[in-house]
Amino acid sequence: MLNKINKLLFFPFKKVSLTFKITLWYTTFIVLLIGSLIAGIFLVSDSVVEKNSEKKLIEEVAEIASGSDKFTPFEDGVTLSVYDKDGNLIAGSVPRNFKVNDFSLGAISEYKDVNNNKYLYYDSETSSARLGNGKYVRGIVQVTNNINGWILPIIISIGSPFVIMVIMYGGYLIIRSSLKPVRDMTETADAIAKSNDLTKRIYIEDGTDEVHKLGKVFNEMLETLENSSKRERQFSSDVSHELRTPISVIKAESEYGAKYTDSLEDAKESFDVIERQSKRMTSMINQILELARLDSRLEVPKQEVKLSEKIKHTLEDYKILFDNRNIKLSATIEEDISIFANEALIMRMIDNLLSNALKYAETEVTVCLAKRNRVILEVADDGIGISDNEKKHIWDRFYKVDKSRTTTEDNSSGLGLSITKKIVELHDGKIAVLDNKPKGTRFVVNL
Repeated sequence: MLNKINKLLFFPFKKVSLTFKITLWYTTFIVLLIGSLIAGIFLVSDSVVEKNSEKKLIEEVAEIASGSDKFTPFEDGVTLSVYDKDGNLIAGSVPRNFKVNDFSLGAISEYKDVNNNKYLYYDSETSSARLGNGKYVRGIVQVTNNINGWILPIIISIGSPFVIMVIMYGGYLIIRSSLKPVRDMTETADAIAKSNDLTKRIYIEDGTDEVHKLGKVFNEMLETLENSSKRERQFSSDVSHELRTPISVIKAESEYGAKYTDSLEDAKESFDVIERQSKRMTSMINQILELARLDSRLEVPKQEVKLSEKIKHTLEDYKILFDNRNIKLSATIEEDISIFANEALIMRMIDNLLSNALKYAETEVTVCLAKRNRVILEVADDGIGISDNEKKHIWDRFYKVDKSRTTTEDNSSGLGLSITKKIVELHDGKIAVLDNKPKGTRFVVNL
């Protein structure tokens, strides 16, 4: 029921601007406030006027009755008159419609005439030689429609519309100026939607209020979306580029085998090439899917992992691979180091770092695990190293440092280090690449 009432009340204002709505709201509030003030002044003014009239009435009658002031028929809004002991008027005057013949000494009385005009009157017996003893002095004051008491309410009533218009217009300008960033946001969002151009930004001046903060956050969001869009386009381009070569090789070998293969030996060679390229595509696609899954996860299930033991076992498994390439494997592993992590992802990170070191090492790979304030894992090789210009790009997807190798010779997809970095980030860690003196590369993982 309340929802229906709200819809009926506010439906006409749904299509108007926010500036107009706010202006209408505070203007209505000010009108009600001023209206209540005027009504209160009118109500209070009658009471104030009556109190002041009573005070003046008593003072003027007392002054005349005591002889301290010279008698005048009208003094400071009070009509004065003098009667003898028989009630006959001997001096002064009375209002035309005032008809009271009885005297009530020492008390203020009230009288209303046929026109509903209200009068206050006060009687006192004389005690001065100037007027003579045994006479009565009467003071009368009219309190109905007393214009003097209503001057302030009338002025406020007349001036209020002008004041309200000034406040309304001034407030409208202030609100319109304050909401300018919001209008800019609307226009920018509309322009982006129509042009699909994420490079657009909101121009916003320096400020610390909520609207300026909203504008800055909106610009930051646009920058994030632009970067994300660039990465997505680059990722799609890289995937297409990386898959083009193996698909072309498979297609060429298939056509060659169908047209020119005359013996089983030739067919086997073609099948071997097709198998290698298929395995490479499968590996790449699996890594792409894995990276996509990691990108979509904000956190991973974790448990206690005995990292010292896990790394020792992994190095034992890798020993034969290092021996086959005549590469020395040196390890310095502190005992009893455990971390709270996802075991499968941490082991994948270690495999990626060891595989990368094995691929580029010339004579030796060094692995160190130590615990300081945090757990530090280092994997270093004595290979060709990485130039400073390339270090900032090695975490990019499909990026390969060694440009000398052709795509067919290098089975690497360029995704291993991207996956490694993502795994480290999911564990609130950091990874860095440094030079390994005198030559080579050193990867440092801080967990």
